[in-house]
Amino acid sequence: VRRLDLDVSDLRSSILEEHEFLPAPGQGILGIQTRAGDSAIVDIVSKLDDPNARLQMELERGLMARFEGGCQLPLGAYSHIDGKNLNLTAVLGVRKDNRWVGLRRASSSGTDPKAVVDDVFRQLGSDS
Repeated sequence: VRRLDLDVSDLRSSILEEHEFLPAPGQGILGIQTRAGDSAIVDIVSKLDDPNARLQMELERGLMARFEGGCQLPLGAYSHIDGKNLNLTAVLGVRKDNRWVGLRRASSSGTDPKAVVDDVFRQLGSDS
């Protein structure tokens, strides 16, 4: 906004914390694709890899995959790693009779990524 020299003084803004508003699964993750067999490029971009960020993305996207969902799935998910403990929190929009009727919220933690995802999936209701 500053770079564009826009006057936004009449707009209100606030930072939404994860406990207030969960982002879409994998939000903010950078994915880089390279040519197959281009080991020089793979070596260069592999230095950008953050194993913790990758694991967080795998937790969040793993939950979305359990619902067989994509961009149209009303799912928010946020994960973080605390030492060896994996934490996943999610919220799912609930429809009944073609109307939005509320949200289901769930969270789980543990050291096994699949178990954490499965637990949140179970709590949110696999029938959703």
